[in-house]
Amino acid sequence: LNLFSSQLTIILHSISHLRRFFDKLKSINTSVDVELTQDKKMILTLEGEGSEIKSTLTDLETNGDKANHLDSAKVRVDCKRLYNFVKSLHIAPNLKIHCNINEERLLHFSFLQDEISVQFVLPHIQM
Repeated sequence: LNLFSSQLTIILHSISHLRRFFDKLKSINTSVDVELTQDKKMILTLEGEGSEIKSTLTDLETNGDKANHLDSAKVRVDCKRLYNFVKSLHIAPNLKIHCNINEERLLHFSFLQDEISVQFVLPHIQM
């Protein structure tokens, strides 16, 4: 299902947490740091003027691949583009969304719905 070799992959069962996070905070900053950890977490961090807002999704699945021995991988992406992707999704129940970070340069989402493979890639941005 993945087009890229990944550093670390987690599997999301719902995007409702992501939607709520971006609905509240999309106007604060132009970028968001996304960190995936081997201990089944996705950490979203927005930094504003003198403040930092974090949200953590816990108890996620991982792909079980420990070949790369990474504890975590992190990438900074455009907040608005990620928000637009998340809000446009109409995901069927019980669908698994694979999210991975590739060489700390790409945030990659993939899933299979109605026999169609959907791939969404966001590049790392410099601040």
